[in-house]
This record gives sequence, structure tokens and C-alpha cells, in this order.
Amino acid sequence: MTNNVLTSLTFSDRRDAILALLRKELTNYLSGSSSLPVEEVESLLQSLLFVLSHAAPHDSLETQLTEGKKQLSKQLAVTQELYQMVLDTMLPLEVDAYRQTVDAIGQFFTDYDYDYHAHDVPVYIDYWLALPVDDLRHQGLDFIDRYLQHLAIENYFCSFYIDDLADLFDSYEQQLKVNYRHDINNLFKVVFKQALAKQLIHSTKPGLILSPLESSQIALLLKDTPDIHGQLALSLDQLLANQGITDSSYYKACLRDIRVELTGLQHDSLKSYFVVSSKERDIFISHPGLDNQQFTRIIGELAQIDSWRLPLFLSEQFASITDYLDLFALEILAEVELKGIIASFDPHSLAVLLRFASRQVDEPFSSFSETLHALTASETWHQLLAEVCEADPHPHLIDLFEALTLVDDFD
Repeated sequence: MTNNVLTSLTFSDRRDAILALLRKELTNYLSGSSSLPVEEVESLLQSLLFVLSHAAPHDSLETQLTEGKKQLSKQLAVTQELYQMVLDTMLPLEVDAYRQTVDAIGQFFTDYDYDYHAHDVPVYIDYWLALPVDDLRHQGLDFIDRYLQHLAIENYFCSFYIDDLADLFDSYEQQLKVNYRHDINNLFKVVFKQALAKQLIHSTKPGLILSPLESSQIALLLKDTPDIHGQLALSLDQLLANQGITDSSYYKACLRDIRVELTGLQHDSLKSYFVVSSKERDIFISHPGLDNQQFTRIIGELAQIDSWRLPLFLSEQFASITDYLDLFALEILAEVELKGIIASFDPHSLAVLLRFASRQVDEPFSSFSETLHALTASETWHQLLAEVCEADPHPHLIDLFEALTLVDDFD
């Protein structure tokens, strides 16, 4: 395939020869008709120039035209093979624009006319790509070929997450209140953003949907990491290496767009930029917690975990409120680390933690405000718990706290 075009200078230099060839082509095209609209003559000229641009320059324009058509014929066969590869890697999602566009491209190989309309794309392309093809720079068969190359890259990346796609887009639909089968512009970018976000925070949780805690960790990274662009680039390299993808050019170009979009986003905006689960994390009250060996192993690993990753790491390791209470009692964490862990709790878990803390300060029957006041005069993690609850109170936290069964009842 070539992206060469005949420049205005080239046309000017060979203007008479090109117009003579155009007249000959018009005669063949008319087949007995006496006239054509000006627009159609202009279209035939553009087609002629397009075909000529696909052959090496030659003293004889007729020879160059013949060679250009031969090259387009070969390219058409290669592009049809690329189309078959796209068909073989179609994602199992019934998205109208996605499937209708690919079906329409199949008709292109029947309708394409490189004799008189080589620069045209005689099909309707309704599905957007993460990196759109420039239809001024790429026309006719070149456009379709480039479009299929991009779509094949996008399909291939998404194929690593086939089992997660249905859940992801069902959640996407619920979160954004749209029917993704009719309204989504591009599938790949949604998958790409989620996979990149998971890699950025080194999440080991299965699936592509972010938990509220993971979303919070990303917000924290974006806010506090000076070289977040470098971190994103490194995460992309790691993600592609994990998948065995060696040509990263398309994905790096997509990353540039994401960097721009992420600039200045606040935490609340992140919740709509990424697909985030509406289900909060549960700290199970009745769960006995880890045994001593498991707990000791995790404590030994804490020194190797970056402070910003501690909340997520512990959420993946701990299944009980008692695990957190045991950790806090060790007094091995810095205040900023303790506060980050407590601040990561969802309102339900925070209310449970408050109830346990209220018993520890001998205030099991106290109100929300009385409990916070008592905690401020207690040990460090109690004080930090009170700070978190006072600094950014969840609208339902007090109700959840008051409604909880007394801690003594669910020991």
C-alpha cells in the first residue's frame, strides 16, 4: 500500500498529459453519453490521480495508470485477507455500529471501482476507532486498509479480556445510563482504560471493573504523583509485555489521548471516566480473620509495599474487621499510612469500625458525636478514625452507625 498523492506541482508539471488521459478515460466512462456534471468530472479526475499515485512515475501516464490499477488489485486482495482476520477476531458483543460497519466493509470488496471511483469509499462507516483514520490523507482502498489495521489492533487487545467484556459493558451501561449496544462509540477504549488503570495500581483482582477503593487509589496517584505521565507509560509497557505485544505504537498514541483527558480530573469525575463497581467493599464481622501464620506473612510483606498501595493490598488480603484491628494494635504503621487505610473504608465498613472503636473506649452505647469526641482522646488510630469521619462525613454514615447492632451482639 502507498500513501503517495500527486501534488499540485506534479499535476502542474504534467497537466496537459493528465488532462489528455482524463479525456480518454471520460470517453470510456461515457459509453455513448454526451455529457457529465462538473462534479462527476472532478470525481473522475480525483480517481485518476489516486490510481496514478499507486504506481512508480513513468514517462507514459497510460503505463503508470495500468500499473497503478495492478497495484490496487493486489492491495485489494491483501486488504480482503485483513478483513477476514477482523471477522475472525470480532468481539462477542452485539453493538450495532460495530457489527454493521464490519458487515458494510464486506460489501466494499464487491462495490469498489478502481477504474473510475478509486478514491471513493462506497460504504457507510459508522463505528469510531480510538485513533480515527484521516479521510483526507487516506482515501478509497487506502482508507479501508488503514481502518481495518486499526480495528484488528483493537480487537486483538480486547481478546485478552473476552471473559470480562459482558460484565464490563453491563456495568458501563448501568453507570452511564445508556444502552451500549446502540450508543457506544468505541469498545476498545473502554477496555484499554480499565486494563491500564488496573495495571497502574498493580491490582490483582480479577475482571476489568474497578472497585471503589481502586478508583480512590487511582485518584490519589493522579493527585500526588509528580511524574504521573511517566507512571502511565511504564504501566502501559508492563501491560503490553504481560500480553506479549511487541508493537506498542498504536497503544502509545492512545495513551497520549488518555493523558490529556485525565489532566485536571477530580475524584468524582474519575468515577464516570472509569467503570467503577457500585458495590462497596465489605468487612465481614462474623469472619474469624486470618490465622497467625497468614497474618504474620502479610505483616512481613508490608515493608515491601508502597504506602499508597497499602489500602488496596490489605483489602485483597484481609477479610475481617479483626484483621485490621490486629494490625492497628501492632503500631507499626506511620500515621499517614494508618489514615490512608481508614479513609479507604466504605461507609458501611467505617460504621462497623467505629462501633468496635466505641467499645474500646468504653462508649458502646454513645451517639455518633459522643463516640468521635471520646476517640480524639484515645490512641493514635482512634484519633485518625475520628479525623476521617469528621473531615469528610458520608451523608449516611451517622444513620449506618446508629442502626448497627451493638458490637457485643456480633462478636
